Amino acid sequence: AKLVLEGKWAPPTPKKKKPVKPKPKKQKRGKKAEPEEEEEAPLPPLLYCVKWEGCSHRRRSWETEGGVVDAKGKYKLNNFQRQYRVDPDSCQEGFHPDYLLIDRVIDEREAEDDDEDAGDSPASKRSDESASEKVEYLIKWRG
Repeated sequence: AKLVLEGKWAPPTPKKKKPVKPKPKKQKRGKKAEPEEEEEAPLPPLLYCVKWEGCSHRRRSWETEGGVVDAKGKYKLNNFQRQYRVDPDSCQEGFHPDYLLIDRVIDEREAEDDDEDAGDSPASKRSDESASEKVEYLIKWRG
């Protein structure tokens, strides 16, 4: 069956096949079924936002690595990857210790009672007097 659009020939569209479900493994008597290892879903291909030379920024597009290399952008892609490569060790170091120091207290207010979380928090185990004295602070952190 050919599909004709405005007098132009188009190849036939393939028929969609139903997905095949894997059959469960048969279990022998007296043995427990071993849990199957979950397969991790493959990661989608990495896309790069490309602003094409001679075109407006509105004409930028998302291209795969192969698409960028095909467009003779191999060296620009290598430079980009080198510049933005993430060192896994630097991510595990945490953040700068100055970010834990308080610069100043901007505001304070009485804390609102959250009945939903009241059973889980240690503050709910305090006496009624201390519960009415809860204060929340808005803090500007140093750094």
